[in-house]
Amino acid sequence: PMDVIVEAVVRAQADGDIADGLMLERLDGLSGIGHFSTQWDSSGFDPGQYIVEVALRGSAGQVLDRATAPFRLGIASGEVTSFTVEPDVFECGEDVGASLIFSNTGTVPLSGTLEIQVQSSEGEVIEQLIDDFEDLAPGGACQFDGVLDTTGWPRDAYLVLGYARYDARTTDAQMVAVSNLEHVYLPVVMREE
Repeated sequence: PMDVIVEAVVRAQADGDIADGLMLERLDGLSGIGHFSTQWDSSGFDPGQYIVEVALRGSAGQVLDRATAPFRLGIASGEVTSFTVEPDVFECGEDVGASLIFSNTGTVPLSGTLEIQVQSSEGEVIEQLIDDFEDLAPGGACQFDGVLDTTGWPRDAYLVLGYARYDARTTDAQMVAVSNLEHVYLPVVMREE
């Protein structure tokens, strides 16, 4: 059994500077597996990437063991707030415009991709447009305006999806149905009896 001092610090991951230190804890007569728990009050600290570093020291100050663990302070969250596709009925070879707006609803800057994908009625991907965004500030929005070239598309009903990828996540896809099928309109005949 030995007396062990637990020291823990929180460092900003970007520059490695110490952001805050936690209270030292003494574990008396430790042998085998020990347990230590502490909390960090993150009030007043900027959102971002941090590292908690814990060192176990003997009574003479020598390092017995050390471990680190990364964590993020803040919330990474975003959503597609608008998605439009026009025209929804088109002729083969006609350009179809698609516009997607993504908003950062979290507390940390986001980077990722805005994606517009066209699927046939059988689920086959016909075309995909991708646009990158970087360091989108909390509360900010970005827009991706794409043009779909329908040259060579077979006559079909299509589904156009708009979504964003960020922080190893994907937003819910917004969907718009479009078609280049010929439509036949029949007159309505009404009889009075």
